[in-house]
Amino acid sequence: MSRFAIVTDGSVTLPPSFLSAEQVAIAHDHISFGMESFTPGVDLTDAQFYDLIRTRKEHPSTSQPSLGDIRDAYEQALKYAKEILVMTVDATRSGTHATMGTASHSMPGRFAIVDSRSVSGGMGLSVMACARARQKGASLEDAEALARNLAERVRLVAYIDSLDFIKRSGRVPAIRVLIGSLLQIKPIIRFAGGEPQMIDRIRTRSRGLQRLRELILAELPAGSRAQVYVLHTNSPEDARGLGEWARRTFHCIEYYEQDAGPVLATHVGPGVVAMGFFKED
Repeated sequence: MSRFAIVTDGSVTLPPSFLSAEQVAIAHDHISFGMESFTPGVDLTDAQFYDLIRTRKEHPSTSQPSLGDIRDAYEQALKYAKEILVMTVDATRSGTHATMGTASHSMPGRFAIVDSRSVSGGMGLSVMACARARQKGASLEDAEALARNLAERVRLVAYIDSLDFIKRSGRVPAIRVLIGSLLQIKPIIRFAGGEPQMIDRIRTRSRGLQRLRELILAELPAGSRAQVYVLHTNSPEDARGLGEWARRTFHCIEYYEQDAGPVLATHVGPGVVAMGFFKED
């Protein structure tokens, strides 16, 4: 058996190669179009999701993992180890963290539950770092300390192409979104330590993508040794351009690039380009 297993939730973005190789169980989020529900990664691919938002009249909505979903993930993890590291989406964005804790009380084994204070690939970087630590012999206590440390260090900077999906998700006051939409504002959002902040507002996509690089450099100086995750929502070419720039600009100890997936895209829409990262000591 492993020293400990890892459980996370469906808000995470992780490379398929990592998921196939590592003992990581996921309590999946769900996406609904009207009365029809899907589970990303199970019966809904990224391509199918983007087809649905183009063809369906209903706007998608997300629901967090149920208590049963979480217990199923715990039972899967307990096949590998008696100790479980649980890493959740930012607790201020979702009730998943609390539900993960509640579910652990009725399960055998020893649990350490950590709020990643991030989302998507930012959360994924923390999960993968803890999995690498496990491979090197880290204990559950070691991995928990690392996860809490990374919760303060991981950054995610994202260019949002449209405010429409944010408005429909209800995550931002409607009046602010209305004003932004009228002005054709394209925000750049920074996630750090659980606090999403709009750090700039741009009028055009080309300028927004350039400004994204400038704001990343403000957080991560050129030449820095870093773990890097380039993300997008149905914008692979722009993500590829950002990734090429990142690999020229930084010493990428690990580099990943992929679509962030349906859960994030439901809230921010297509056209997003982002980079998650943390600086190595």
